[in-house]
Amino acid sequence: MENMVLNFNYLRGEKIKVMAHPPYSPDLAPSDFWLFNYLKRGLDTYPDVTSTSSSYIVSLPFVTNTWNCINASSVNIPNNNTALYLKKNITNSASNMGNITVYLESNVDLTISNAQNILIFVQSGGIVQISNCQDMLVYLESTAKLTLSNGGNIIAYMKSNATFTADNIKNVTIYYENGATGSITHSTNETAILCPSITFSYPNTSSIHC
Repeated sequence: MENMVLNFNYLRGEKIKVMAHPPYSPDLAPSDFWLFNYLKRGLDTYPDVTSTSSSYIVSLPFVTNTWNCINASSVNIPNNNTALYLKKNITNSASNMGNITVYLESNVDLTISNAQNILIFVQSGGIVQISNCQDMLVYLESTAKLTLSNGGNIIAYMKSNATFTADNIKNVTIYYENGATGSITHSTNETAILCPSITFSYPNTSSIHC
């Protein structure tokens, strides 16, 4: 990511116009179109990134209304869950998961080991550690932190002051605001796209009652 930032700064210094990255452009960035298989089955739920003159607006994919609410650190997380909602200020872990969607309120500390495909929303102050997953789509609010090791295809959206650390990943695509930090090692392909600003919209979490 640091090299990408240097390249952007150089282009701006040379007054070379940097074109906005259009969504759904396999001719320009094939790595953006793979995502993971269970989301590709319904492209109407694929996150739609539209660029304006000042911001990227990320419309999050629709998620089932059937959430398993975790409201205490002592609550055991069964490995057959498909949608987890973790309340703020708790610490928990999960392992041997299949396809799973996770929503973390602020200041949650979560560890996941061995999962197939993960869709995860991390609010401010959240800390997530994930090892051994196939594919992943992640949204990091400001000050959220994600550490990932041993994965397949990853797409991440990062607000300012979010942190992303990844090791031994096949393909990584990151959309990030100024102030976000990242470290990627041992990846086959990586793409980092600096956005003037990123706006997240959570269309179906307001009705959740945990």
